Amino acid sequence: MHYPRNMVGYGEQTPKPNWPQGANIAVQFVINYEEGGENCILHGDQSSEAFLSEIVGASAWPNQRHWNMESIYEYGARSGFWRLYRLFTKAKIPVTVFGVATALARSPEQVLAMKDAGLGTNDVKQVVAGLGLAGVNLPGLYQKINEWHHPFKKMFLTTDLHTACIGAHKGEDGAVIITGTGSCGFSVVNGKSTILGGHGFSQGDKGSGSWMGLEAVKACLLDLDGLGPQTMMSQLMLQHFEVNDAMSIAEKMAGKPSSAYAQLARIVFSCADKGDLIASVIVRDGASYISDLARKLLEQNPPRLSMIGGLVEPLHKWLDEDISVIVKPPIQPPEMGAVYYAQQSLLSN
Repeated sequence: MHYPRNMVGYGEQTPKPNWPQGANIAVQFVINYEEGGENCILHGDQSSEAFLSEIVGASAWPNQRHWNMESIYEYGARSGFWRLYRLFTKAKIPVTVFGVATALARSPEQVLAMKDAGLGTNDVKQVVAGLGLAGVNLPGLYQKINEWHHPFKKMFLTTDLHTACIGAHKGEDGAVIITGTGSCGFSVVNGKSTILGGHGFSQGDKGSGSWMGLEAVKACLLDLDGLGPQTMMSQLMLQHFEVNDAMSIAEKMAGKPSSAYAQLARIVFSCADKGDLIASVIVRDGASYISDLARKLLEQNPPRLSMIGGLVEPLHKWLDEDISVIVKPPIQPPEMGAVYYAQQSLLSN
């Protein structure tokens, strides 16, 4: 039987590397600087960081700041980096820095220290970068980003959906459904990309946190005005906004962005879990749409399907059974998807 992995290597014929000065071991020190580049709603993300931390079993907090998670990253920037800086500069040991671009942009003092110490930030000129950005599916924005005089050796640009999908399946083909503030579906199969939904808060985003929050507000206003069925969400909404009537809720939400409505999704799920009829109808309707979205993506025959976003955990049990049983957790975060995309693009060029 053929086994596709190489379990032999050089075998008994291990070559001699001939390191300088007869050394037997080569050691390279690398500092990963990610502080300020993690998922955080302050950065426009839909939820807090969940993948890269020392918190065992960490989960994403949709539309909320995660104080414990943030403090871990802040410690790295405010203390951890400087301890390593003093250690390596005192010993005069060369170091390479692998930095997340957004993290470095938010840490100018640390970047200056890296440059002064010669810690290898010039290596960025040798970096092949993969960028997954929101909005570059629009030709005009794509062209503007591509015209950027970047510092990299090469740059490959794609959408954030693409890198999220590649990361979720560790560089392989697959499909993802994003369920956070907004909602959409994306798949890559045999080089063909498919995008479904993602039309924005005012045009759709059904099944998302913002959509559920908006539906809940409308239901509560009807209830409080005596024009619709009663729902336990109404009292929770009044408590949430610290108001006493429907008009005050309407005033609080006037002109608010989708993220403000998405924060109300937790009220909908809480009431639905307690058996509230109106909340259950909203959640079931949203989950049905997400299930239909998944089935449409599955028509492309992706080998794997994942869900990403702040609503993954509360929404999963409401999905149609044929979908819920095949949804797999993402293997890697979108950041790694950008790395895979850069590697694949470089090889194909």
